[in-house]
Amino acid sequence: MEVPDVNGDGITDQNDATIICIEYDKKSAYYDDYQYGDIDLDGVVTAMDAGVALKYYGIVQTGKNPIDVLGDDAIAMQFLGDFDMSGVINASDASLIIKEYAKNQTKR
Repeated sequence: MEVPDVNGDGITDQNDATIICIEYDKKSAYYDDYQYGDIDLDGVVTAMDAGVALKYYGIVQTGKNPIDVLGDDAIAMQFLGDFDMSGVINASDASLIIKEYAKNQTKR
């Protein structure tokens, strides 16, 4: 799957994929049953989700396209893993996901 240059900046990059995901979400209820941070779509935010966020971030930092490495799962990862809604998944998101996991654990 090739991502088009949606924002028209002359570069096809992660920003374009993010825009597609946001627009897709506006038109779809697919993610309604999941919360931000639940990257593996198991219904709960766990330490595994933070690990997936770091893996995704590492792929991006090496200059690779996450969709090429992870396939279509990268789209859900980008949407649900961008915990701070900055438009990119980074180490900050992984940290926030861990905090959410800890908060959820104390509610049990």
